[in-house]
Amino acid sequence: MNPDPYSLKKPCANCPFNKVGAIELMPGRVEGIIKDLVNGTATGFSCHKTVYKNRSCSKREKENHKQCAGSLILLEKMGRQTQLMQVMERLGLYHPDDLKPYHDQVIDVPELVLEGHYRVKSVTIKPATQD
Repeated sequence: MNPDPYSLKKPCANCPFNKVGAIELMPGRVEGIIKDLVNGTATGFSCHKTVYKNRSCSKREKENHKQCAGSLILLEKMGRQTQLMQVMERLGLYHPDDLKPYHDQVIDVPELVLEGHYRVKSVTIKPATQD
């Protein structure tokens, strides 16, 4: 088991949940990830830098995966901790206050509550600027 899956506190420079510089994913993928996290279909989202060893996309061992700080921040901003986040916080293994300095770096998702269901609208992410 991963001894500290919630150790990442700051989103990666190209985290898919960053407002600026996010890695480009297939259309609708970010919204799908958010929907799965909010609806409870997914219990977490692993940071891409802890899943893949290198550019060849060979995967690391699952026990080395860490929870994506950007996804955790997004959920905290929405007030929608997953059940696993809640359990890990109670066990003292997840500290949401450690993420607060990076809230402005992560996208804001308009949340609509319709008959008890959460729906995620499209998300606008600005590409990285070329200096």
